[in-house]
This record gives sequence, structure tokens and C-alpha cells, in this order.
Amino acid sequence: MPLRALLLAFACYAAVSAWFHWDVLRAPTTVLPQLASANKDHDAIVWGDEQMVAATIAIVARRLLTAPSRLFDLGQCWPFPNSLSLGEPMFVNGLVGTVPYALTGDPILVKNFVVVSAPVLAALTMFALVFYWTGSTGAALVAGLLFGFEPARLTDVSHPYIHGNAWAPLALLAAHRLFARRRWRDAALLAVALALQMLESFYPALAFAMVGGVYGTALAVHHRRVLPALWPKLSAVAAFLVAVALFAFTPYLANREAWGILQGRGSLLMVPADFHYGGPAYLGTVLLALAAVGLCDRMRRGAGIVFDPRLPLLAGAAVIYWFVVWHINIPFVGTFPSLYLLGMRDLPGINAVRAVTAVRSALPLVGACLAGFGVAAILRRCGPRTGAALTALFLVLAAGETFFWPASGSRFGVRLRGIPAKPSAALVALYERLPEGPVLDFPPSRYIPPTTHYVFLHGYHDRPTDACHSSFPSPMREEVYTMSAYLPHSIQALRLRTLGFRSIMVHTEYLEQDRLDAFERWAAGDGRRAAGLRRVGEADGHIAYVFDSPPTTPAGFESLAPPDVVSKRAQALDVCGQPIGFVFQNSRHSFYRHPDPIRLSRVSLAWLDDLGVARATESRVALLPLALLPGGRQTVKIVPGTLPPPGGYTVVLRLGDDAGPVLARQRVVVADG
Repeated sequence: MPLRALLLAFACYAAVSAWFHWDVLRAPTTVLPQLASANKDHDAIVWGDEQMVAATIAIVARRLLTAPSRLFDLGQCWPFPNSLSLGEPMFVNGLVGTVPYALTGDPILVKNFVVVSAPVLAALTMFALVFYWTGSTGAALVAGLLFGFEPARLTDVSHPYIHGNAWAPLALLAAHRLFARRRWRDAALLAVALALQMLESFYPALAFAMVGGVYGTALAVHHRRVLPALWPKLSAVAAFLVAVALFAFTPYLANREAWGILQGRGSLLMVPADFHYGGPAYLGTVLLALAAVGLCDRMRRGAGIVFDPRLPLLAGAAVIYWFVVWHINIPFVGTFPSLYLLGMRDLPGINAVRAVTAVRSALPLVGACLAGFGVAAILRRCGPRTGAALTALFLVLAAGETFFWPASGSRFGVRLRGIPAKPSAALVALYERLPEGPVLDFPPSRYIPPTTHYVFLHGYHDRPTDACHSSFPSPMREEVYTMSAYLPHSIQALRLRTLGFRSIMVHTEYLEQDRLDAFERWAAGDGRRAAGLRRVGEADGHIAYVFDSPPTTPAGFESLAPPDVVSKRAQALDVCGQPIGFVFQNSRHSFYRHPDPIRLSRVSLAWLDDLGVARATESRVALLPLALLPGGRQTVKIVPGTLPPPGGYTVVLRLGDDAGPVLARQRVVVADG
């Protein structure tokens, strides 16, 4: 590819991106982008995601630069381990943001750099692919514009990873070159492109797996005679991808297995009308018209000797369409339910997301490729001047529809606005005065505005926080929330300190004045005397408190050994699936904290009759108490798998197997029926 053509493409795409994101570029360190016409009812959710994504990308960039071994240690949802695995990893966005983060350390600038550069990067990779296929600079320019600046990528600024398929054209290019030239450098490019696409996000990775699977199969069949010679290179690519997958997805699979999360979700699909003119998934008239020209040119010229990717790409797009709609109707054949409904929704990974229709991001990829062939077919019949004029015309038409023609669909003809988001320098400095260690953001909340504000600030101070805004909630969130919700309360403050919190940041904008006054009086009195809490400063409506160090080394599970006496108050079980409430008590004079790592513990239940004979035993898992003071109690509910015959029992709960230490006992009556 001529360097001059590549520089021309970069200048063109960078200028378009700068124009579209101008409101952001005027204040890149103080505002975050949102749609100018955002729906007010939906605005809180989208703005919350925007803040979470900005903080997460910044933390991932920081980990890549300073502590790659802690990449999954996001620090949010504390004390849940490897909390990055509760949501999108954003590895590639973090990688793109490493340079601006290294220079400034500013989460807002990092997020804006990712947003502004995303269409340019995608457009350039499509330019390289179409130029390789057609040899036409004009066709490559138009295809790059259609792909890089497709409306969904431009408008969904709060979820850049969903449309992060900039690496897909590179993967197609590398695969084509590998089979055509059989060089190790092309195998290396293919491995890197596929790895980046896999690490970007589940949505574009799944989309490319469908399109790329069809394309790769057709490519292999066409070049079947050279497969033996390519076997070492293809094996090396596969081995590299397996290694990357093990690194990237092992924490997800481990948490899925250990906690039973990251699964069990379903999605609403689309109807064919969504893809019609004016619909939310319409690809654009210019793109579809040029793609139709490209397909007609393929039919007219035939297959030829050189591998032509158009029909395999079209077949891959058909698979995507079949996946995202409820059903497809084929005349004279019948109606076929979506691939998602035919069983793919039960596959690991797919059943962990609730927006599988986002895989339609592969349709603009295919459409732009076909449109590039269409432009090349038109320009083939023209002289240089006419070709340049037609290229300019196609660029104007494509940009005009994308940026100025809202009738094409809900994502066309929109603009962005910058929303001020920069925390004050005094607030950032106040966080820096806190000791290293977990920060409790108070008041606790299950709602989006407070929680995402806490998460956003975490992007600046990078101290572990209990705040959590991810695709899946932390399994221990409720216990921490309950402790925090009781504040001001000295016992709960001591439990929080025992758990490991080193400071409390009070966000006064989310507190009623009466509760704030009560908290400040308590913190200056009993909070200081009993919990060792001291005030260190205030800035921009935020008050910072710091705990003294825990007075003793916390004891482990051995502190939960109960006395031999069993409460006479029995719990009745009427139906299977009812939980048993076990009362755990810290029986020692030392502070109890759940040993690290905090995870579900294997426990055994023994059902003893009145004679002390075990009538049934079973193994279960449970999250044992996180923190207890000397003599403190906490009830943990455990659902038994099966119930013994009706009657009265003493259920003994042991740590591990039947020979483990007794942690709790509970009197239970199993009812008839």
C-alpha cells in the first residue's frame, strides 16, 4: 500500500472525527460526550455507564503500564476478588489509552481519546483491507468512511467496546494474505488481529466469529491444496489464541464456577422492520446501494481463479441476521427460528449478556467491504479525473447521510455534546490524603447516580472501593451494603474496619441534612472513641474520615466454632428450596475477618435426629461471614438440596467435609408433605 494513500486516508478520517467530536475536543480533560438529543428517561443509565467506562478504561490502562499481573484487580466492588470479571474487560480500550494515561493520568482524557480515535482506527483498517482487495484508493476511502463512521459507532459513546471491531478488517486481510502468500509475517498479523478482536469485547468477537468462520471456511476450501503447507502456521496461530483466551477468560470461568454468576440471562431479539429504512438497525442507503453494485459486479464477472470474498462475506452477514431476528421466512421453504433461540442462548458466554443483538455490528463490516467492491467496479470504467470526482461524490453522499439525514434511522443525523465531568482539584487532592487501602463510599446505594459517581472517582484515586456498577453485582455486595447502611453505628463501623476498610468518604450531596448532622456528631464522638474514626478534611461537598489500624490481628474460621448448646427455637421447613438460617457467632475475644481470598466455602450439612444419629448428609457452598466483633453474630441462609423425612432435626454445619470443624447448629422441623 502506498504511504501517500495511507496518509491521505488518515488525514481525511482524522478531520471528519475531529469535526464530529469538536465539542469534546474543545475541552478534552473536563467533559465527557453524550448525544445532544439524549432521552431524559434513559439519560441516567447511559451517563452512569459513561462514567463507569471512563474509570474502568483508566484503571486498565494504569494496570497495563504499572502492574500487568493485577490486570483483573479492578478495585471496584471490593472485597470481591478480580472484580474486572464482573463486566466487560475493556482490555483493548485500555491498551489504546495507555499513551494518554502515561502522559496525563486523566481518566476523562483517556476516555475521550478512545472515543475520538475509534472511528479513525476502524476506517484505516477497512481502508487497508479494501485497497488490498481492489487496488483502488477511492474505493478504499469510501469503504473506510462507511465502516469507521457507521452511526452506531459514533452515537454509542458510552459503550465503545460493543462496536470495537476495528481489528476485524485486519484479521480478514491477514487471513487472505496468509493463504495467498503463506508467510509467517501474515500468520503473526492474523494472530495479533484475532487476539485484539477477542480481547475487545464479547459482542464484536462473537459477531466476527460468525462472519470470520464462514469467510475462513470458504478461504480454506478454495486453498485446500496448500493446507498441509500452512498447517504449522495455522497451528501457531491457534496456540497463540488459546494462550490469550486462557489469560483473558480464566477469571471469568473461575467466578462463574465458584459463584454461579455470569450466566442465566436472556435477550430480546429484533424484527425485520428494524432493518428497513428509518429503522434502528438500518445500514444506510449509500452503503446498501454501493454494496448492491459490488454484488452485481461479482455475479457478472464470475468467481475467477483468485479467491473472491464477496459471497462468503454475504453468507456470514446472513448468519448474523439469522441470529439477531426472532425468525426468518424463506418463501416456499418455511420459517426458521433465530439461531439464538435454537440453542445458542444456552452457550457459556452468550447466556451472560443481555444485548446479543449488538452482534449486528458485523453487518456494517460486511456492508462496507461490499460497498468498496461496488465503488471499485464503478471507478474501473472511469478516467482519473472522473474517478476522483465520483470518489468525492460518494464521500459527500456517505457523510451527508450519516451526519445530516436523520430520516435514515434513529442513529443518523445526530450530534454530540460535552457534559462537564471533571472533579475538582481539591477533591482529587483530598483522596490523595487518604491512606492506601479500601475506601467506603457513604451513603451506600443500589441506584445508578450515586454508585456511578463513586466508581468514576475511583478512576482518579485507584483505591479499592465498595462501589460497584458492572454487568453483574458482587455476590458480597449486600453484606457490605448492610453494614454501611447502619452507619452512624459504632459496631458496624468496627466491622467495616475489621473487614479492611481504611477510610470513609462521605458524599454530602446524597445525604439529607439530618442524617449528615447525625453522622458528623457520631464521628466526632462515639465514632472517634469506639471505631477510631478521625476526620482528615473536606472538599467540594465531600468529607473524608480515616480509621485507625485494627487493634488486633483478625482471627479466621476457627473463631466461628459455636458452643455446644443449641437454641430450642426451631425453624420450620414446609417446602423444598426453603433456606435454613444458621447463626454464626464469633466465640473468641479477637476480631474475626474472613480469611483471604474471600470466596464461597465448601460446607457439609448433617441432619441429626433426637438420638444424635445422622439421617442425611450433603455438601453445599456458602459465603461465610465477612467480619464479626468479639461475641458478634450473623445469620447466613443456606438452601439444602434435599430434605429428610418429616420430623425434628438438629442440622450441624461443618467447614469442608464431615470431619471438619463445626461452625453452626440449627434446630429444624421438616413438615409433612
